[in-house]
Amino acid sequence: MTKPLKLVYIGLHLMKLKNQDELWTVQEAKSKLSEVIRRAHTKGPQYIGKLNTCVVVSKKQWESQTRPKKSFTVWLVEKTPHGVDLELPDRNDNELRTRPFSDMD
Repeated sequence: MTKPLKLVYIGLHLMKLKNQDELWTVQEAKSKLSEVIRRAHTKGPQYIGKLNTCVVVSKKQWESQTRPKKSFTVWLVEKTPHGVDLELPDRNDNELRTRPFSDMD
């Protein structure tokens, strides 16, 4: 039989804990730090404290969530088709190009 979900406030967020084993008092975490770390690797985030809650996560999980995202410029350069010649109109050729709003002069 599975334990019911427990709702816990963490900062301003309401978190759903799968079981009571994820929530540690500060005193418990101090005395069983190696167990807290082991569970962070095997079972996921471990929450310490009730008022000013801290979360212990594995390095792998931390890096996957904090990895810097590519800038739009880098993404655009990577997605640009290569080896395709684009024909661009001559900017000085006034016959082919009309000026927008020229009737408002």
